[in-house]
Amino acid sequence: RGEGHLAVVTSLAGKFGVPGSSGYCASKFALHGFFESLLFELAALYPNIKVTMIAPGPVVSDVGRHAVLDDASKEAGIEGMDNSAKMPTARCAHLMSVAIANKLEEVWISNHLPLLMTYFMQYTPSFGRWVVKLVTTQKLRAMVSGKLDHGNFSKMLIKSIFSRQKVELEKKQ
Repeated sequence: RGEGHLAVVTSLAGKFGVPGSSGYCASKFALHGFFESLLFELAALYPNIKVTMIAPGPVVSDVGRHAVLDDASKEAGIEGMDNSAKMPTARCAHLMSVAIANKLEEVWISNHLPLLMTYFMQYTPSFGRWVVKLVTTQKLRAMVSGKLDHGNFSKMLIKSIFSRQKVELEKKQ
């Protein structure tokens, strides 16, 4: 036959490291790298077989309920995770289908902040890493120590970015 179309869902976490998600990022980096290599191999040997790599950011889901803890036999059972900053599942699915129908090789699907960070990490990685370090250090330590709910982490990051920018501007004046 020699023709077809492979669509794989990776993650924006497969494009750059996300604090507190090293294992997840590693698996998504591997998935992304495998299918990107396959895309090039297929283009050379079987040009009628296309590959679409779909990298969504945070999407509304029940992942917190089914997350595995240090003990793999137990689930986290986190209920009521804050989904307010995440993309609605139906919107993500629609954008995925558009990407597949148009045979796009790679797409990033997300709301504004994760998408902005993806552009920073892709095109200005030193600046992107500086921003991540700036806004996550205290928040991640608080989350690990149990003083910060993981569901509110993204809201805390946004507040932290803007409050630090304000402080830095005030220092310059």
